[in-house]
Amino acid sequence: MKTKHFFTIIFLFGLLLLLGCSKESLDDTVDLNQFQKTELAAKSSMNIDKGFNEHGFNWNAHHFNGIMLNVFFSDTYFKDMPFYGMDPYTGDEAAYLEKYPFAKDLPFWFFRNVNLVMHWNEAMISREAVYPEFWLNSNAFITFHYSGGEGDSIWSQFQKMIAARDTDYFLDGKWYNINGEEIGIASGYFDLVLISVKNTGKIPIMFYDEYHNPFSSGLGKYKIH
Repeated sequence: MKTKHFFTIIFLFGLLLLLGCSKESLDDTVDLNQFQKTELAAKSSMNIDKGFNEHGFNWNAHHFNGIMLNVFFSDTYFKDMPFYGMDPYTGDEAAYLEKYPFAKDLPFWFFRNVNLVMHWNEAMISREAVYPEFWLNSNAFITFHYSGGEGDSIWSQFQKMIAARDTDYFLDGKWYNINGEEIGIASGYFDLVLISVKNTGKIPIMFYDEYHNPFSSGLGKYKIH
């Protein structure tokens, strides 16, 4: 079974939402031939080797800092999808929809209002933006810091995920280690464990409830030496 990162949730909602997203499902008014040309041009300009690219990824530093919507347009996980390579969304909704009128119908359009900071290690995704076949027993980890809202409605969620060991097991919605100690909850992948969720403010409904790991929320605690 092949597993890769969705970057939300791109881990939980992303995969489910994208099942119905294809060239045929895009707005009929879009000139897909022109869209493909735009897409390929954008792909060729994406910088994997140096610093942050315009979408917010710094693959060499294992880091993303930007608007969550832009992950879908630039994460190599989505390289075969028709929307991959679209220009980054910078907050000007009217201007973006003028160029990409079908964008409002994308199932992840909501994430234009979500800020995201991610950090991961080489075992999770390489500096060349390549995903491994499996994460099991790899010491891979990734953290997500989502935030949004204004004024009294500001919210944030911080998550930590680690690669499972082959001695860990999943039972009744929770992960346990070989000693039967609870180490996390379902992440949406069979070989990644969500070990911590910290919430501030009123979290949007599609995000996780707060979760406190009774074993340890430190990433180093799970490293295979």
